[in-house]
Amino acid sequence: MTINGEHSPITLAGLRVLVVDNDAELRQQTVALLEKWGCQAFAPTDTGQALFDAAITTAAAHCCQLAVVDMRLLDDTSTQDISGLELVPELRPAFTIINSAFGHVRHAADAFHEYGAADFVAKEDGPEVLERALKRVVAKHAIARYTSDARRTDIEWSDGGQSLTSLRQSLMEDKRYVPEDEANDLIGRLFVDAQRVVLVPIVDEQLPSDAPLASTTSPNLRRETRIFLTQVDHQPVRLVLKLGKHQKIEREVENYRRYVEHGLGGLFRPEMRGHKYLWNMGGVIYGLVGNADVSNSDGPHSFSQFYRTEHDPSIILQPLQHFFHRQHWGRWYQTGVQPLDGSIFQAYDAMLHGKLSLSMQKWHALDRDAYFPALRQALTNPLRWLSDHHHTANLVANPRKAITHGDLHGDNLFVTPLHAWPIDFERTGEGPILRDFVELIQDILTRIAQFE
Repeated sequence: MTINGEHSPITLAGLRVLVVDNDAELRQQTVALLEKWGCQAFAPTDTGQALFDAAITTAAAHCCQLAVVDMRLLDDTSTQDISGLELVPELRPAFTIINSAFGHVRHAADAFHEYGAADFVAKEDGPEVLERALKRVVAKHAIARYTSDARRTDIEWSDGGQSLTSLRQSLMEDKRYVPEDEANDLIGRLFVDAQRVVLVPIVDEQLPSDAPLASTTSPNLRRETRIFLTQVDHQPVRLVLKLGKHQKIEREVENYRRYVEHGLGGLFRPEMRGHKYLWNMGGVIYGLVGNADVSNSDGPHSFSQFYRTEHDPSIILQPLQHFFHRQHWGRWYQTGVQPLDGSIFQAYDAMLHGKLSLSMQKWHALDRDAYFPALRQALTNPLRWLSDHHHTANLVANPRKAITHGDLHGDNLFVTPLHAWPIDFERTGEGPILRDFVELIQDILTRIAQFE
């Protein structure tokens, strides 16, 4: 097969492929072919509507990358049966090849344009045509592990993949299956035309180089997301890449479009360059508009790093003033401001899906006093005190709400001495108007400044 002007063999070894066909003999033949080519084939044997449902379940359970689907799954005798085409959107993010003995030009066109199939192969065309279709789809969409050497995306993790391992482990905490190659697959789809992608995780720069990632205090590593500075090929300007749980990236993209894409003005703002979703992971790419070169020494750094390397408070304040300015995020603190419904505690508890209330109930069972060895005396247990008084201790006169970033810490803000670019909009939305200011101050005092 020729790709980019070079003859390069494409291997299908290890590819996870779903086979959906209501004809048991043809289904077995397809499975045998796929296994001969080195694929892992998964083929539900149900019939009728149960086959349709089993196909969706099987594809998700095995995180299939491709699907080979018969067009008529319910009734081979009905010219109206296009259930295989209707299954295509339900199998995403797998790429589906429709393989049918009943198709014609109109069905092929429908498969591509209306239902989003990746290819259409007639069964009478033979195994060679199906194999070429599989390889064509793999090459076109840069499924990283399986493309030819000419189209392989060379992915380099500056930490040796430690951040990727940590992310995968966090995603598997709910006992879901997360393939080892899913992140590489995702990056291949995000940077489909790239030859080489280098990823540098945004972590706490003060950690020793040999510290395990699990020990970092960087806020963006406490959740099921990771943020990277990303260099693509030899391009001088690096991009910001966020990888995380599929659902979290969906919220990120939704909030970006709702609050950031047309909500932030000026010449210095984040711009979403692309996003993709796989079965477990999603990814979103940002460019920093107005930034000439994020890779040089004068380019944007995380605010955490900037704070630790700049000792003049007036200079440290300048990018923060830019962020909170009315022409930047400050416009949201002036637009649509309303009284806060309930207390600040209730607002945070709702944002955290009731976790604060659960903590208060747990702490209420603690003793009222606690012994502090360093002070050599017993004092009021602060957790028990908080559980007893949180309804009154958080009262603020006339609290207001506005659109807030929602997670403004030092690793979610890129800065130069004059400008700031926020990233990570998963929690962006209505909240207490002082939320961003308070959370950034808290991050400076408890983590970035590293007071002794």
